Amino acid sequence: MKWLKVRENQLLLLALSIAFISHAFNMFNYPLYLGDEGIYLEQAWAVLKEGKLSPYTFWYDHAPGGWILIAIWEMFTGGFFTFGMSVNSGRVLMLLIHLASTYLLFKFAKKLSGNLVVPTIATLIFSLSPLGIYYQRMVLLDNVMTFWVLLSFYLILFRNQRLVNFILSGVFFAVAVLTKENAVFFLPLMIYLIYKRKNIHNFRFSFPSWIFSFGSVVSLYVLYALLKGEFFPENLVSAFAAPLSNSEQRPSLIGTVLWQISRGGGMVWDPQSQFQEYLTNDWLFRDPFLVLSGVAVTAINFILGFKHRSLMIASLLSFSYLVYILKGSVILPFYIVPLLPFFALNIGLLVDKLIGIFPSLIKWPLLALFIALLSMGNVNASRDTYLLNLTGLQKASYEWVRENVSEDKFLVIDDNLWIDLRDSDKKYPYAHSHWKVARDPDVNEKILAGDYQNIDYLVMSPDMARWLEEGTLPMQAYNNSTVVKEYTLGNTTVEIRQVNK
Repeated sequence: MKWLKVRENQLLLLALSIAFISHAFNMFNYPLYLGDEGIYLEQAWAVLKEGKLSPYTFWYDHAPGGWILIAIWEMFTGGFFTFGMSVNSGRVLMLLIHLASTYLLFKFAKKLSGNLVVPTIATLIFSLSPLGIYYQRMVLLDNVMTFWVLLSFYLILFRNQRLVNFILSGVFFAVAVLTKENAVFFLPLMIYLIYKRKNIHNFRFSFPSWIFSFGSVVSLYVLYALLKGEFFPENLVSAFAAPLSNSEQRPSLIGTVLWQISRGGGMVWDPQSQFQEYLTNDWLFRDPFLVLSGVAVTAINFILGFKHRSLMIASLLSFSYLVYILKGSVILPFYIVPLLPFFALNIGLLVDKLIGIFPSLIKWPLLALFIALLSMGNVNASRDTYLLNLTGLQKASYEWVRENVSEDKFLVIDDNLWIDLRDSDKKYPYAHSHWKVARDPDVNEKILAGDYQNIDYLVMSPDMARWLEEGTLPMQAYNNSTVVKEYTLGNTTVEIRQVNK
């Protein structure tokens, strides 16, 4: 028995080492800094510097748990510039979160399968997937949420079913929801797993304790909105209007929730839907093996799960979030992140069942061949991940602005440069997010007076160029501007444009 524990620890250390190397190597250079990364960092900056949830009008588009964690991280690591550009600091935190998630996935898979084959396969897929590495390096709420969800589920399946495990599980699941609300799609399965523990001696206390701890933490967000007078919308018309669509509209938690529910991204079978766009151009492009086999194996495990409880739990973990992805609401490409560990878990469990059919003489060579092919294929598909320096384009644009643009100019920027321009040794107080210039009346009406000619420069990242909307001030400024500096690598271009006065 002791040698099995030693073997488990050795494999766990190997899994964590692979996770560290695959995610840490070149992570400051690839992928491009994403605007969403900057948004969460600037909101963490507001928590630390201003005691607010956002440097702009907070309109309840996301609960603040994720960037409060980032703010705590920055507080204990010396600030936003400890690792160079501000986004780098967040990426170091994402690396640590991925290591913690890998640990939990290993233990979770070991608990479900009762062997070391499944956790080994699952953690290798999870850490070497090109799709996973691409998004898990980014400072995304989805990565943080996935960690809290894994931790909450792990505590429910823990061998020692003490009352404190249920209380902590409820707290951590609440933190997952307050990090990103999409975590609620795992809630029915969580309730099911707790109910399956009804045979333990303290069940009549454990279930209410989980509900109470979960509800108590989530209610803090509701209480915050109530105390600010921003829980209910002003009227039924504004409840379904886009938040901050006019200067008189008051932000509200319920109003934003209703607006989010009313938005649609197209039905999944529609070739023009967001799902079809991301499936074809992003998810299958980056890792067709994990996406296609993950969905197929989830369906197979659900059928087999009527005889094997572990397969049923794993398949329901994937199905829980697939419901959200497939329901036709607005999605973004990184919304697939919470599915990745559960796809990996399902694949590991089914592979273990399949190779178990063969005798040991054939079983272990087959397993070794599968792991070798999987690892080589993923590493080969991830060459750009380890070799390209895409963020160098954004760093170069930042340095050009510092050297050539005076601090009194109005800059429209992607959020990934917000902290670097607003809070470094040379400060640009009029550098503003293109989202806020387009949508926030406090910026486009009160500061710019609705006139694009009050804008001096646009610092254009590929992500920012994609999201500019017709008729908004950033697009008007773009249409009436000239490129003064351009940085290009392959098909990726970062531009600095001066507005024609």
